[in-house]
Amino acid sequence: MTPPERERFRRLVGSPYFNQHQPTIQFLDLILEALPEHPDHLERRRLFTRLFPGEPFRMQSLYDLASNLGKLYERFLANEYLEEHPLRAELLTMEAAYVGTRFDYFKGRARKLHRLIESPDQRDEQEKWIAYQLLRFEAYYSGHYENRAANLPFQEMLHRLDHFYIVEKLHHACHLTANMMLMNTSYDFGFLDEVLTYVEAERDGVLAGQPSIELYYWGLMSMRELDNPEHYYRLIDLMDHQFESFSLREQKDLFSFACNYCIALTNRGNHSFLRELYNLYQRGLKNGAIFDHGLLSEWNFKNIVSIGCALKEFTETESFLETYRDHIPANRRDAAYALNKAQLHYARKEYDLAGRYLRDVRHPDVKYHLSRVLLEVRMAYEQHDTNYLINILDTFRLFVMRNRKITTSEKKSYTNYVRFTKQLVLLKHQADYIDEDKLRTKLDKLHQKIRATSLLIGKEWLVQESLTVEV
Repeated sequence: MTPPERERFRRLVGSPYFNQHQPTIQFLDLILEALPEHPDHLERRRLFTRLFPGEPFRMQSLYDLASNLGKLYERFLANEYLEEHPLRAELLTMEAAYVGTRFDYFKGRARKLHRLIESPDQRDEQEKWIAYQLLRFEAYYSGHYENRAANLPFQEMLHRLDHFYIVEKLHHACHLTANMMLMNTSYDFGFLDEVLTYVEAERDGVLAGQPSIELYYWGLMSMRELDNPEHYYRLIDLMDHQFESFSLREQKDLFSFACNYCIALTNRGNHSFLRELYNLYQRGLKNGAIFDHGLLSEWNFKNIVSIGCALKEFTETESFLETYRDHIPANRRDAAYALNKAQLHYARKEYDLAGRYLRDVRHPDVKYHLSRVLLEVRMAYEQHDTNYLINILDTFRLFVMRNRKITTSEKKSYTNYVRFTKQLVLLKHQADYIDEDKLRTKLDKLHQKIRATSLLIGKEWLVQESLTVEV
């Protein structure tokens, strides 16, 4: 908990409305007093003596206090969440007034909720669900307690329910489709095709003016039909003209779907989308869609550096490294910075500097070790250090095979990399000793094997190098 959160939690626990048990209040005070400088003050017997002076030690008493405090913390989390989502808080207030038959208050809260939903300053990821619930309560209130013959908002209520369902269906379909593309998984999408048919038929009808449905429809279609760039450009149009109208979740999804499309096209060999992806990342930095609570994931950080190096945008990439270093989560910051700094120096062919930064890549996450070794392999390859390179590859293969944190498919991908790289290195080493035609035949065969292998890390690099060996 941050210091402000601790203070708010202390106030909640001390409020007679939420808690009147004084030992629980004292228990929290002692915890906050001890942390983080004096955790030894929380030793059980010492804590019990301060809470219950003169009484014999009973561990159950501490368990009871911890349980009380845990329940109050659950209430605190709920309160904090509602503070951050005023539309949901207003909906619960209106529902409570309706259930309690406080109808004058109910109608007042309903009017306020209408204003909040229509306000561009109160975006909420479940806004459509809230709008549906609001109309549901209003329709049934009018039908039961006012004029049953009046033109009630039931039709609009049903449209709102449809809008909510379609958005949620498409939203989850997008993320599960992306998961299928990345992880080779499979899902049964139910009647998704029927939903897509309905969306296509009603785009200019009851679904007109629904940017959230457009977002998830074009996001899904871009992943389902990679060969049709129209879907991607529809996403870009939404980013250009309606970005601010989306909730924070939708803004991040819009950015993510556009990036996924560019990554997929680039992985298929369409390098014209590499510059497009680089520009998207720059937009994400400017509009904030790439950040999560102000933080930048180390993998997005790495992607930006890798693409910047591939495009030889060295000055801009170095500026990015220094500017956004502190946005990486603190527990991964030093390792991520060192790894990407090494990547930049490698791309500039400054191998001594790259090696110096690689020595600082220390992190228990196995992915950092894997990334570091891949870069070491490329550096050794570029410097024609064959013996050292073969030793690295042999050691790396053993590491991959023995490591239990690496999945079976990942092991296959890395061992294929080791196998093909060793073959490439040995062929390159033999260039001065064997017949030119024979060497070219072997290189062509290796190139075709590399291209035909699906589970292969660093495939693009191997494809390129197998084509450029001097014969």
